[in-house]
Amino acid sequence: MTHTHKYIAAYMAYQGIMAWYFSDADSDTFDTPSDRILKIHPLGVQLSEIAVGMQLFWDTPLGFIIPALNDPLKLAHHIGMFLTAAQSAGSFGRPVGSYHALFYMGAVELSTIPLTFVDIFNPKHKPWFEYMKSKGPSSM
Repeated sequence: MTHTHKYIAAYMAYQGIMAWYFSDADSDTFDTPSDRILKIHPLGVQLSEIAVGMQLFWDTPLGFIIPALNDPLKLAHHIGMFLTAAQSAGSFGRPVGSYHALFYMGAVELSTIPLTFVDIFNPKHKPWFEYMKSKGPSSM
C-alpha cells in the first residue's frame, strides 16, 4: 500500500465514521429502509466515486500485475467492490444505496490499516518469512 493509498483510505474512513456514527443531520431524511436505499446521500456518492477510482485504477490492475497480489479471491473481492461502489456512485444510472456507502465505502476502510500489516508479514512473502525464521521476532 502506497502512502497516497493510505491517506485516501484514512480520509474515507474518517468521513464515513463521522457521518455514520456522529451525524444526526440525516436522521429525518433517511428514516425508513426505502429512504436509506433509494435517497441519494452526497457524501456516500463521493465515497463511492473514490472507491470506484481506487478499484479501477489501483487495486484491481495491481492485482493482475504484481505476482504477490495475484490472488483469485482478492481479485474477486476487488471486482465485487468495484461493482458495488459503481452502483452506489450512480455509474449504472441513478445512485442506489449511497446512504449505506457511508459505512461500506467509508467506515470499513479503517480495517485497511491492520490488513496492511497482515499482508506484509504473511508467510507467502518468502524473503520476509525466511528473515523472520532465521532472526526470530525478537530481532525487530
